[in-house]
Amino acid sequence: MSLYVITGPMFAGKTEALLSRPIGMPGDKRQVFRPSTDTRGKRGMVTSHDGAQAACTTVADSAALIDAVEPGAGLVAIDEAQFFDAGLPAAISRLLTDGHCVAVAGLDLDSEGRAFGPMPQLLAMARPGNVERLLARCERCGRPAGFTQALEQKTGQVLVGGAESYEPRCFDCWHPGAAASVPEPASVPEPAPAPHGEVVPVALMAWLRERGLDEAAQLVAERDAYGRAKYGQPLRTEDGRDHVEDARQEMGDALQYVYSARARGLDLGPVRSAAEALAALLRPLPCTGS
Repeated sequence: MSLYVITGPMFAGKTEALLSRPIGMPGDKRQVFRPSTDTRGKRGMVTSHDGAQAACTTVADSAALIDAVEPGAGLVAIDEAQFFDAGLPAAISRLLTDGHCVAVAGLDLDSEGRAFGPMPQLLAMARPGNVERLLARCERCGRPAGFTQALEQKTGQVLVGGAESYEPRCFDCWHPGAAASVPEPASVPEPAPAPHGEVVPVALMAWLRERGLDEAAQLVAERDAYGRAKYGQPLRTEDGRDHVEDARQEMGDALQYVYSARARGLDLGPVRSAAEALAALLRPLPCTGS
């Protein structure tokens, strides 16, 4: 059985996709779950921002989820997975072993750009072809939005809310740590650098998507999820490592893999977007001096 993960910022249509995608086998019985942490909408219903609805079972944690899944359920659909406890990946592994197909929808990043709940582990568990990363429309400029902007001050990672509390933003209009008082984009100062420098995957994914290199952005998202799950933190621009030497060594490995695949006559299409992105990154920066 397979795990499918649908992720992206708020208002990207994740719940609607969870309810509408043809996941699993035709005719499978579907059970839909949501965490009790999510108090929005009607009790016993999952409702998307576009109005799509489905009956659901509300559970307190991953242990309760396991107990509530019926043996005959071919598809177990879990909405708002970021609100579940750290035991969700293990619970899903058990469901997969028991023969259930599992689909989850949730935020991979919170409004501060931090990994949200068990989502990084779930993204790392899913096969690359079973991950769907959706985009919303930036409420400031109309460009594709991959981030969630908080509109009010938060005291913790979780603040359950809808359009009154959050809105989707593109990378340029997204200001982690800011709230509803954020001025118009033209007068917004650059956010202060995060400790240990900029979070590389967040900025890189936005850069790639702005250039239409969505497959490369997806690859970065998958490797970022793997890295966060393994090391507990994302790659940053200032982390004490020699990134040029790291890149040189990784490219040496990549060259060997590509040569081997080419010699065996394998399709190299899945790596072409990444190669194009790499070529763009290696181009000299434009001269801005006089």
